[in-house]
Amino acid sequence: MKHIFLFSLLLFFSPFFAQAQGAAYSIKGGPSIGMQKWDSQIGRRNPLLSYHIIAAVEEVTEDNRHTIFAQLGYHARGTSLKTTFLNTNGSRFDQDLKIQFNNIALSLGAKKRFGNSDRMIPYYLLGVRGEYTVSNNLNDLQKYNDCFPIYPIDNKQFIKKFNYGAIFGGGFEFPFSELYGGFVEFTINPDFSRQYEQPAFSVSAASCSFGSTEPRTVPQRRIKNLTFEISVGFKFLNKVEYID
Repeated sequence: MKHIFLFSLLLFFSPFFAQAQGAAYSIKGGPSIGMQKWDSQIGRRNPLLSYHIIAAVEEVTEDNRHTIFAQLGYHARGTSLKTTFLNTNGSRFDQDLKIQFNNIALSLGAKKRFGNSDRMIPYYLLGVRGEYTVSNNLNDLQKYNDCFPIYPIDNKQFIKKFNYGAIFGGGFEFPFSELYGGFVEFTINPDFSRQYEQPAFSVSAASCSFGSTEPRTVPQRRIKNLTFEISVGFKFLNKVEYID
C-alpha cells in the first residue's frame, strides 16, 4: 500500500516538472536531532545527535515563487536512552546508549518563496515522506537486555522497514549569481507510522546474578520517530529556453 502511495505521488508531480522552465539541483546536509515517542515510558530519553545528507531537484518557474520539489537522502532516526541501576551492594551506575535507525527517505512537496531579492530570499516548504530502514544498531544493545529488557529487541518482526510521515519547515536562499546559490534550511520531520512495534512478552531472569529470578514482563512497545534537521546546501539552476 505504501509503495502504491509513493508511486501515485510521483505520477501526480511529474507533469509539473515536465512543464517547468528548467530544474534546480541541490545537495544539502547537516546535523540531525532525533527524538522518539514511546507508548510506555522507560528510562529517560534524550535527543540523538547525528547527521543527514540529501540530494534534491526542484522545478524552475517563471516567477519562481511557488515550486515543487523531490528529494532523496540518508537520515538517522532514533533517541538516546539513559537508565539508572543499583547493584546488590547498593552502588549506582548510569547507562546512556543510543537507539538508531538508518533510513533512506524520498520526499515530495511544495515550496513558497517571499520576494525576489538578490541577497536573501526566505521560504517555507511542506511535503510528505516515504522511508526505508536499511540498518539499525539494536544488535549492539541486546547484551543489556538479559536481565533488564528495556531496549528494543533486535527482531525483524518488530522493526518496520517501511515508514511514512511529513516534512515541513523553512529557510533562506542566498543567490550567488543567476544560476548558482546557497541556502540554510530547518525542517521538522514527524512520522505517522511506527518505526518499531512489539507486543508484550515474558523473559526468564534465571541467569541473572542479582535481583529476583522471577520471569520479567516486557511491556508492549510502539515507537514513532520525530527528527529536527538543520541543512546547509548549494544549488545550481539548469534553465530551458524555448525558441519559436
